[in-house]
Amino acid sequence: MVALRQLMAKYGPADDDDAAMRAQLGLFGEVQSLQKEAELRWRASFASHAQAEKVVARLTQKDARDEGFSIWQPGAWACFPFFNGRPYGGRGWTTLETGVGTELLARSVFFPRLKAALDALPPKFIEIDGEEPTPVNFEPTAEGAGPRIERVKAAIEGAFFTGKGDKPVVVGMFSDFVVHIGNAMAYSGEVQEQTYEGERNAAGEYEGHGTMRWATGNVYEGQWRGGMQEGRGTYRYDDGSVYEGEYKQGEKEGRGTYRFANGNVYEGEYKQDEREGRGTYRYADGDVEVSCYKADERVGEGAMWSPDRQRAWRLWEGIPVEEIPSSAAHAIAEKLGKPCPDP
Repeated sequence: MVALRQLMAKYGPADDDDAAMRAQLGLFGEVQSLQKEAELRWRASFASHAQAEKVVARLTQKDARDEGFSIWQPGAWACFPFFNGRPYGGRGWTTLETGVGTELLARSVFFPRLKAALDALPPKFIEIDGEEPTPVNFEPTAEGAGPRIERVKAAIEGAFFTGKGDKPVVVGMFSDFVVHIGNAMAYSGEVQEQTYEGERNAAGEYEGHGTMRWATGNVYEGQWRGGMQEGRGTYRYDDGSVYEGEYKQGEKEGRGTYRFANGNVYEGEYKQDEREGRGTYRYADGDVEVSCYKADERVGEGAMWSPDRQRAWRLWEGIPVEEIPSSAAHAIAEKLGKPCPDP
């Protein structure tokens, strides 16, 4: 294929000098054809794709510029094979394309009428790596909107861009798209719906084991009774936080562990969706404390340790009031029934 052995060059000899450009490219490879496609942009075809790649490698070396090769006259910035051999997932602009496409489909799950209209259109993703093009079915996951968006941004940051300065532009474009698509769906007039997959009772209520996905990106997977969370379950928030524990009539109640997106972790007792009872709070930096809670606030006496557990403090209402021996902190913890965890 001609495209496999072509080379694109931005900027070339002045005055549209075809002969001069052909002569200069000929220093590095056998030029079979040459044409100017747009203002200050040339396309050259070499004997093979491998030779075109070698030409690009040669022209992008610093000494090629130092030799005064006129493709590098002031303002020149690119020389590359017309065919991109880099894997699709490693390219910056295609990473944006995938992120935009999957974001739309992920959100459409919660807008049935919009999703029905999209499903009636041709497939949004086509796999072309096999013997023939194959439609790709998008399946929503429990990832959540927040982690999904951050994952795409990280993928763009790690992808390859040919143009200088493209990366921050593309990250900004994706961020703008997320805002615009969210607003467009919110203003569409269609009520956002959650989706449930799982067991039901004879009355059709959620009961047994099931998974609920909300339009916000939050996901609950666990036990249900009478249409509400009851028993043990895992709730994943769109910001990356995760709660694993017990529920009663749709609220956190009993024992549970909450892992915050910032790395902090609370493990203890809950009542009516709030921390209530004894609990251990581990900070991302390694500090740890044990306290009693009421209505989600620390109450009474507690204890706190440094990351290596060599220093300790007595807490009152969650505030350190004095440094104490580690043995005294352990005594407070034992009284609360929450021994200090290992470093």
